[in-house]
Amino acid sequence: MYVRIQLYVDRSGLFNLLGFSGDGGQATSAKFYRPSGLAVDFATNRLFVSDSSNERIRVIDLSTGIVTTYMGDGARGANDGPISAARTNAPSGMAIDQTRRYLYFVEVRSKNIRRINLNTNTVATIMTDPGYSTVGNIYLDAENQKLYIGDNGYIWQANLTTNTMAKIAGAGMGTDPDGPGNN
Repeated sequence: MYVRIQLYVDRSGLFNLLGFSGDGGQATSAKFYRPSGLAVDFATNRLFVSDSSNERIRVIDLSTGIVTTYMGDGARGANDGPISAARTNAPSGMAIDQTRRYLYFVEVRSKNIRRINLNTNTVATIMTDPGYSTVGNIYLDAENQKLYIGDNGYIWQANLTTNTMAKIAGAGMGTDPDGPGNN
């Protein structure tokens, strides 16, 4: 089954579907507000979506096309624990460790890096305000436990074993020099 989601560009150039609706129904009829991150869980055939301005992580069952809210209730927050009680603060980039069964995501407003254990459905903050300011894309190197974050002219490397962050490339939008370093 193919799922088609229509995205519109608003006046600021951001993709959105202007609102929230559709839980329990077909994803083709659902509304999202600034969907900014996508990750496929191949084990369960689900597509996770960072519904950023709705403060939710939603999931689309790729077999049925049904969309539901996986985490968040629309209120901002960064509390950890069971996904039924956890909140998020503008979730953005996402990546799944298919072997360890973790969904990693970054938050734009709180600047946290968080992880959902897909086996236990629990959320944990693994880094708080590690240095990035905005998030474009993220990439997970699951074998080496590194998460790469594209951010406003920088590329950051988060070491998921030591919970440390380092800038590895980019001059940014200001005057910082290229090259490795801690920030």
